Amino acid sequence: MAFNFDSLYGSFLGTTRIFEEQKLRKANVNSEEFKQVISDIGNSLNDILLQLNNKETSLYPLDEFLTNHQFFINPSLSATTSNSQTPDFRPVFRRTINFGALPNATSKSVAHTIDMTATVIGTRLYGVASNPANNSIIPIPYITNTSTEVVKLEVTNTKVVITTYDNKTAYTNCIVVFEYIKS
Repeated sequence: MAFNFDSLYGSFLGTTRIFEEQKLRKANVNSEEFKQVISDIGNSLNDILLQLNNKETSLYPLDEFLTNHQFFINPSLSATTSNSQTPDFRPVFRRTINFGALPNATSKSVAHTIDMTATVIGTRLYGVASNPANNSIIPIPYITNTSTEVVKLEVTNTKVVITTYDNKTAYTNCIVVFEYIKS
């Protein structure tokens, strides 16, 4: 199936325009043709930059990071809202937390250092825990058929909290990712 490059959503560019180097070298720099080629190159570069800025940034640093995800306009805003600086789409931020080992049938908390106000809205929350002794990896949250093999994940105003209902201490490496908007 082919992509629709004229779609309203997504960041796709058609084939990049190719400029013949020899033709450019022979062109009179004062000619209208040369000026048009320079203008076309500038437009192509601008198209590339706009698309690049719309692509997701796949970095996961431990501090707050702008992902380039964009969420719909805040429904509480209208044409009469005084904040005219609000963009149509709201940017998404990411915080990656190196959580460490999972606990033994209890809760463990790790500070996230996000300035949690009433305007912070979560968009994604997920994690993965690894047991290096037997090369086992589980998603967080984790749910099975038994009520004791559950791992709960939540974010409070100051911490990421993971609660286990059985002994998961063999899972010594856990990474949690929280993504959110601020309006």
